[in-house]
Amino acid sequence: ISEWPFQTNPEIAERIYEIALSLANVNRESIKRILDLGIGEWIYFKIFSEVFSSLKEVIGIEKNGDSVERVKGKTTQEGSGREKVYEGDMNNLPEGIGRDFDIVSILYPNAFINMIDTERIEGEKLRKLSEDISKRLSQEGLFIITIGTEEIDLEGNKEATSYLEK
Repeated sequence: ISEWPFQTNPEIAERIYEIALSLANVNRESIKRILDLGIGEWIYFKIFSEVFSSLKEVIGIEKNGDSVERVKGKTTQEGSGREKVYEGDMNNLPEGIGRDFDIVSILYPNAFINMIDTERIEGEKLRKLSEDISKRLSQEGLFIITIGTEEIDLEGNKEATSYLEK
């Protein structure tokens, strides 16, 4: 759970990945495929190719069509050739993106809310999202998520909190 200022500091995103990999005891070089939900802008999406040198593919999903077009343009200009960007959300994932992702990432707190079409996190929606994400992960895959404290009522929503703690 985080209130870090992602918009102004993409280095924080890299640090989150370092911490998550360390806690899960996963070698950075073992990461081959990443699914990023709620990519936002190129400055965050490009981090994957920079941080994970062994990466074969990173797929970005974004609801905002304008952001998709901007990121696609930057991908063409500055990308490594491993990036693919699609418009969609958790209820509308593109056909053919496959499964067996080593990381599924929802890095920006608002992206989580946008990806599941809700204003507040409820236990049932979080459970369904967790099930959907687990179907996309490889056997040793990681689901890395940040959620702002304003989106979840930690005191009044124990069911959602229990899913976050897992």
